Amino acid sequence: MRRLVMSLPAAALPFVAASCLSVIDVVQPLEVRPGSEFEVVLVVRADADSSGQAKGPAFGILAVSLPEGAGAKKANFDGAAKGKLKRLDDVDAGPLGHRAGYKWAFFRTRESYEMSAFVARTFDVKLKVKAPKAPGDYRLAFAAGVAPATAGAPDLARLEWEGQGAETVVTRWVTVK
Repeated sequence: MRRLVMSLPAAALPFVAASCLSVIDVVQPLEVRPGSEFEVVLVVRADADSSGQAKGPAFGILAVSLPEGAGAKKANFDGAAKGKLKRLDDVDAGPLGHRAGYKWAFFRTRESYEMSAFVARTFDVKLKVKAPKAPGDYRLAFAAGVAPATAGAPDLARLEWEGQGAETVVTRWVTVK
């Protein structure tokens, strides 16, 4: 069900406009019972953008696409400054847009961070997911992005996902039975 994931320690989900944040791996069960709660561990990497820039305050954003009837209960990150992520309800659609039969859940860091302190580091984000009650095979999708900090809040008009379209998203199948 689970495999060992090695990651460097990190202080938080530290992200900025001139940087990249990407989900590089997902560890989750392959099969769950209907309506059960299970843990998903996302391995996330913070990097500078193609110009080598990594400066300025920003918020880390996590997007999770779940089937109707499922839910993301809570999210937190591991590292030197362990903490919870805050649910974000102001985003219209995830990096793939709307997916029929699925809904996006969004989370953000509670505070903004300076990216330069976290370039080339990885860390784990743990997410509690409630499985749908209907049996079936479901394709979950995960993406990470950054939103510049403006007046202490994420500037969602400037939210950027790593890559474009399908290359932004890491997907994993889960069977509910």
